[in-house]
Amino acid sequence: MLTFYSEPENARLDSILLYLGSVVPTTFDPIQNDLVKSGSIEIVRSEELKQLLINWSTDVIQLKEIEQMYLRYYETAFTSYINEKGIQRDLANYFWKKASSSSLLETKEISNPIPGNSKISKISKEQLLSDPKLEGIITWSLNLNTFNNLEGQTLMKRIDYIIEVLESEIEK
Repeated sequence: MLTFYSEPENARLDSILLYLGSVVPTTFDPIQNDLVKSGSIEIVRSEELKQLLINWSTDVIQLKEIEQMYLRYYETAFTSYINEKGIQRDLANYFWKKASSSSLLETKEISNPIPGNSKISKISKEQLLSDPKLEGIITWSLNLNTFNNLEGQTLMKRIDYIIEVLESEIEK
């Protein structure tokens, strides 16, 4: 979407609306670490494993905080923007078109519940691509989501390492 601001001649209104309709918050639902919470961490002999388990909770909390920041931002900035511009119906229509052709939902028998685009709202690609507020919303959303994804990947690598250390300790 940001490329369209630099190269508006390559943008189409339906592509803009499709991208805007795909801006949705993500969630992360970690398993609670009962060992650390209960104080039973002392039964773990390996100092490395103990530290990894203790740090895990802090790392997960940090990721959840950034996810919550994006969720709040989405609910306030993005949602109020699309309401202000009156493009909710168009975004929902493009969202459901994409959902029916992707693996978003398990069933492929999805029918678009939104009957076409709005006949009332007439916003052009030029209006959208000349709006610094929308550019800022997209930029901040991309920033937060990129950070979330990178942090999530780091946590996935860390949990793989924790499993390796656990397996090594079990072998001893």
